[in-house]
Amino acid sequence: MSDNDHAYFAPSFSDTWVRCNGALSLCHDLHKQGKIDLNETTVYMEQGTWAHDIAAECLRRKITPLNLIGKKFKGEVITAEDARQLNIYYRLCEERMNKPRTKYFIETRVHATDDVWGTADFFSFDSHTLEVIDLKWGKGVVKEVVDNFQEMIYAYAVVRKLQKAGVDIKNIILWIVQPRIPNLPVKKWEVSFEYLYKWVSDHMLNAVLRQKAGDRTITPGPEQCRFCPAAKRGCNRSNEVAHQFFEEFVVRDQDPRILPIEKVIHVLNNEEMILKGIKNIRKYAESVLMKGGEIPGYTMKNGRSNRQWIDESTVEKMLKPHIPESELYSKKMISIAGVESVLGKKHPLMEHINKYVTKPEGKPKLSKDDGSGKKVATIQQHFQNLIENKGE
Repeated sequence: MSDNDHAYFAPSFSDTWVRCNGALSLCHDLHKQGKIDLNETTVYMEQGTWAHDIAAECLRRKITPLNLIGKKFKGEVITAEDARQLNIYYRLCEERMNKPRTKYFIETRVHATDDVWGTADFFSFDSHTLEVIDLKWGKGVVKEVVDNFQEMIYAYAVVRKLQKAGVDIKNIILWIVQPRIPNLPVKKWEVSFEYLYKWVSDHMLNAVLRQKAGDRTITPGPEQCRFCPAAKRGCNRSNEVAHQFFEEFVVRDQDPRILPIEKVIHVLNNEEMILKGIKNIRKYAESVLMKGGEIPGYTMKNGRSNRQWIDESTVEKMLKPHIPESELYSKKMISIAGVESVLGKKHPLMEHINKYVTKPEGKPKLSKDDGSGKKVATIQQHFQNLIENKGE
């Protein structure tokens, strides 16, 4: 990664530098010291680049990814699953490309300021509405579109560019397409002009100005530390929350029922960092044992594994005379999202198919109270409802 490829204040890293003024300078210092490599790529980054390149190629040539199944792209075969997932993103972009009096741009560099710039996957606009669509190929971390720093920076950058060209944008719609997340692959957020500009002023521009003025304050937290290279090595404060948890909660073996509510909230707010701290300790212990060291009471054992065929085709031939095909092979229909990807959400048949679609309520889970989603009824409310229903 050269300096020409990414801005110092890159939108893709904004979750970190907007929240932590010292992160960027520390990362670059550690890079110079040889402790981290900012040019290093991971297999997940390579997979993401590969998927983005396919998507961009399909949009430029106006061909659906489904036409590329089985073909090689940059050394890798495009599977049916790859194509189906990419097609979700393709169709959303294609709908905007086909709108009358609409202009669109694919993989375009945009500047929020001279210091903050990056490449937007896709955006389109007509006389009043801007839509920014971002493809996320990862499946380990679910990306939300509401208050997504990267998307807001791209939107601001495009609006700024369009205003200079005399385009009066009044409506801004942000999309995140994360097709490998099965339950909610497409997310949409309509953000007001005022909200976007206030966030840019209060947070993005403020962070840039502070850091250019020499502010190197490290502020650890789940969002900013998650993908920060310095958090894994060299940043002493990134493990501060986890260490505090171990000392105050684990070491003293406190019963959660006698904890002050403030400490309960503190633990919940920093759950990810606490778990990350535990994971780092486990990795360290495994490393010690694998190198021949000792940790009293612990050893390395093989985990659970599943049996597998050594030569499936040979076994298949042996079994065919003895087991009917209906029992030898398993057959499963594609998911609802898969049907929508192949047919398209606006296909005439979808209106009839949707009559046979239901979405059961998910299992109750602890969540941030941010005003979104439906709250689960408490046990007392359930009993109250039963009493009221009996009285009718």
